[in-house]
Amino acid sequence: MRNAVLGFGLVVSLVIAVAWLETPPAPAHAQAPYAASPSGSLISHSTNTALGMQQVVLIDPQTRVMGVYHVDGTTGKISLKSVRNLHWDLLLEAHNSTNPSPSEIKASLGRP
Repeated sequence: MRNAVLGFGLVVSLVIAVAWLETPPAPAHAQAPYAASPSGSLISHSTNTALGMQQVVLIDPQTRVMGVYHVDGTTGKISLKSVRNLHWDLLLEAHNSTNPSPSEIKASLGRP
């Protein structure tokens, strides 16, 4: 079953690599600041958890939505754990941060 989990990670990586190779790059002036991959591609990150699960995070930079999946290391069962639209999150100036806050730093520099 461990091979199934590793195979899943490999397949996700290959899909992203193929999409990246087949998508022509946008002109430099047209790229969004968060464009870590070509438009239409998914960004993925995979890690093993302490409970023997593989956690796979998929991010769609075009729609700014992320999904989190757990893959059971024994059975290979994939379960969706969370989906979140990041649009409003990324508009926050600060959240759960320590002092000085961005607005305090800005004020200390005399910026409007």
